[in-house]
Amino acid sequence: MPANSEFLMEPHNRLDNVVHIIAALLRDVQIRHGSVFNITALSKTLKKVKSRCSHEGTGFLTKTLLHLGKAFDKALSGHTPLNSISLGFEPYPGCKFPRFLGELFNRVLQPDGTVLRYPDATCVESIRQLLYAFSKYELPYTDEQVQQVISKFERTESDLSTTSTMLDSLSSEVAAITSSRRRTPKSSSMVEVTREARILLSRVFAFFNPRDIVPRHGPGAVATRQQLWAKFEFTNVSSRITELYPLDEYYYASLGHVCDDMHGITHMSDRDLPARVCLVPKDSRGPRLISCEPVDFQWIQQGLARKLVEHVESIKLTKFNVFFTDQEPNRRGAWLGSKTGRYATLDLNEASDRISLSLVRLLFPEHIRVYLEACRSTSTELPNGKVLPLKKYAPMGSSLCFPVLALSVWALLTAGSPDADTRESILVYGDDVIVPTAFAANAMSILESFGLKINQDKSCTS
Repeated sequence: MPANSEFLMEPHNRLDNVVHIIAALLRDVQIRHGSVFNITALSKTLKKVKSRCSHEGTGFLTKTLLHLGKAFDKALSGHTPLNSISLGFEPYPGCKFPRFLGELFNRVLQPDGTVLRYPDATCVESIRQLLYAFSKYELPYTDEQVQQVISKFERTESDLSTTSTMLDSLSSEVAAITSSRRRTPKSSSMVEVTREARILLSRVFAFFNPRDIVPRHGPGAVATRQQLWAKFEFTNVSSRITELYPLDEYYYASLGHVCDDMHGITHMSDRDLPARVCLVPKDSRGPRLISCEPVDFQWIQQGLARKLVEHVESIKLTKFNVFFTDQEPNRRGAWLGSKTGRYATLDLNEASDRISLSLVRLLFPEHIRVYLEACRSTSTELPNGKVLPLKKYAPMGSSLCFPVLALSVWALLTAGSPDADTRESILVYGDDVIVPTAFAANAMSILESFGLKINQDKSCTS
């Protein structure tokens, strides 16, 4: 729940605690860089931290330092020189980088805020550790922050209406060209990418049986508010699901179980219940929004998602490029990108919320799509009681959100790749994507053309 006015006051013990933490970190930095960041510099820096925290509260550590950290990353990537004045910091004498931690910045940046030819990597590490130390610090969130998160969710849904119209039109164009069985000079690049992505996903699911699943319950909350031990007592199962996943086969262990619970089945409803928006703690910037699924949807989603993940991680076409349970390939790709410059990392903004239902209908083969749609919530209930129809395939909280997102991104980028080497170098782990640097600009253009959005602050392309 959002914090009330009592919790919104900046408690002295909380402020004291975070100041003690930053003081300990600064002491570690002083020990590591004693020849540059001496005791005098440590004393002055800590004094500045205490002064600014006393005036700005923990916001200095959770927001101001975070903004400086992001600006520093942009300077390191060569995009924008660091300018301390625009960030609310006094500049180091004769330089554009800040006096705050200036002894360390001086080993990394030139006076004009650009990177030195041979920067000190250990200083880079220490600066970033300090600036990002409180980026994920959890604080009680305000009603205003809650409303901002919900409004953003609604705005994204509104944006998807425009995207969906465009994708539906593209689907008609692709269908017209496909029926002629030949490419035409008028075919757009989006049409060609779509056709190739469809072929790829058809190959992925050529031997996949979406009915061969073992349903299960997830550990999280559900829209229908049952506790874990009560989830097996189904009081509502949507008729959309039972058309493809019959009640007696997928919701009961045996025919004997069906007979034993005949009274419950007789009184069972078959309505489409909405999902339910929940807000969970994320960091100092506010809560994270997830959508709790109705228990009958979650039951099938978990089984289908588990089967889908096992399949994608085992077949030759995707097992070296799309990952769900192992982040190490993407981690190594990011390291190689930083080391050699040959690979770029792309981060998607609001990734789960921008995979529209129209995109899923456009890309996935019909014999899979109908099952994906059958166990998808068509609406979600906001905290104020408003029921919002969903244009997205599934919000964060659905078990199928992550697999559908990853496969959509992989299919689009692979379809738009110029050669086999590029295809083999694409790595996808949810919304974390690795591509060859030479392909990065085209990759971002492709994804945004289909309604996704690139997080420029977290993407490293140079």
